[in-house]
Amino acid sequence: AYRQSPQIPRIDAAGRKTFHEIMDGDLLGLGFSAARIAATYPALGIPHLGRRGQRPDAATFATLYPNFYVSILPDFIEVAIAMPDGVASTCERKQFRVHRSVATDVDLLRAAESMCAEFETAAREDGVICEAVQAARQSPAFSQRFYSPFWDVMHHSFSIRVLDDLEVDT
Repeated sequence: AYRQSPQIPRIDAAGRKTFHEIMDGDLLGLGFSAARIAATYPALGIPHLGRRGQRPDAATFATLYPNFYVSILPDFIEVAIAMPDGVASTCERKQFRVHRSVATDVDLLRAAESMCAEFETAAREDGVICEAVQAARQSPAFSQRFYSPFWDVMHHSFSIRVLDDLEVDT
């Protein structure tokens, strides 16, 4: 889906962000217009979650530090918690919420299951990227150690939270 999208890397033709950052205490996230999401991801084939027949006009991917996250899109909501099992392992519990009509329509159920599988594929890809970024920080080529004010505002904020927590525990 990403390869087909005109919205990667989440900037428009003029170089402006097509998202807004959400930073409210320990709540960190990205907000998008539903139209931008529709241009990035294919139609899911399931009913939207809007009220009174009106499709929601916003989407959000957010984390409540340290380990709870939620994705809210017009067609589904995903809630998850990541629980560390140790230094090298994390147990993740998640749930997708979709329109109630999915429960009584076999075709909608199949579409929802396909959507969940695609979202899981994207999550695994994101995990590989995060692991690669962490490994790259050990490289001798990583000497600048700066955050981009355009892309990394939340990443920096998250890193500061982790450092603060580590200092409290020592």
